[in-house]
Amino acid sequence: MRISLVCNTTGWMGTYMGHVAGGFRALGHQVTLIDYHNWDASSWTKFLKSQKILLKNRTLGLLSHLNEIKPDIVIFALAHLIFDFSLIRAQYSGIVVFFDMDGPALPCFRDDLNWINNIDLLATVSRLTVNHLMGLGFPNVLYWPHAVDTGFYRPLSLSTTDRQRFHSPLSFVGRPSKRRAELLQQLPTESLAIWGERWFRNPYVNNPKIKKALRLKSDILGEDLVKMYNASTVVLNILREPFAQKRTIMNLQVFSVPACGTCLLTEWVQELEQAFEPDTEILVFKDRSEFIEKANKYAFETKSAQKIGDAGRRRCLAHHTHKHRALELLKQL
Repeated sequence: MRISLVCNTTGWMGTYMGHVAGGFRALGHQVTLIDYHNWDASSWTKFLKSQKILLKNRTLGLLSHLNEIKPDIVIFALAHLIFDFSLIRAQYSGIVVFFDMDGPALPCFRDDLNWINNIDLLATVSRLTVNHLMGLGFPNVLYWPHAVDTGFYRPLSLSTTDRQRFHSPLSFVGRPSKRRAELLQQLPTESLAIWGERWFRNPYVNNPKIKKALRLKSDILGEDLVKMYNASTVVLNILREPFAQKRTIMNLQVFSVPACGTCLLTEWVQELEQAFEPDTEILVFKDRSEFIEKANKYAFETKSAQKIGDAGRRRCLAHHTHKHRALELLKQL
């Protein structure tokens, strides 16, 4: 089959969607990635004041492209409703799938939900969203968690230089938030490395404990991210608001860190226990005291941490590759 992914093709999202495409290609399908920015870069969009006109013209531009490449399935990975799905439904005869990565926080869910009636399947990483939408009478919803490219996120033999550059007993990478900062500052700064350009902004850079742990004034991406995972004894994963309130969604790190054979300490969400065996394949915490206790314990129990990391990689290889996810989705269509 011919499958098109309409998504952001730049930065970490572009990398991830390329991995998603690889899962379908591994099954023998032809996959193209379409950047949704293509129809906003045209000069005529600068002169359009009506959002309705902009929405229509953007959608017609996409439809014209789809008519040229004629995919059997189009998968949209969007945060906002930047296309008119009723118009797509009227003029495109293939299968339309929407991939929701934000669950309850997805902006597309804030207003009218009738757009869901114009797609064939909504695939979401949140079980909470599945239950909510099905409770509202939408039957076309699939729980479709993130997955990992185990060839990209993999164990590495690091050079001395890379190990010196990236090593830390405890590492955290991700957007800053008040909640994350409050937990991270509970840990010994000499054991902690915090990665991410935004942490160098106020108020975080003015926090003495956070400032001492900051590394690199730019985001860590690509192969450097994989090296950092490998050089860390334990990688920490803390939910951002509002996910902490809902306790839902296993984010990408829940899969990418163990795929590297590295021990992950992640916050509990309702989907987690069906994906990994807690404290055997990944470490799990439910409150501040458990976070501090496990972080301090496993930061220097390197053999125990490595055993957990090895088990996590085996689970990723067996159940959490993009090929596994592609099979799950195609079975629903």
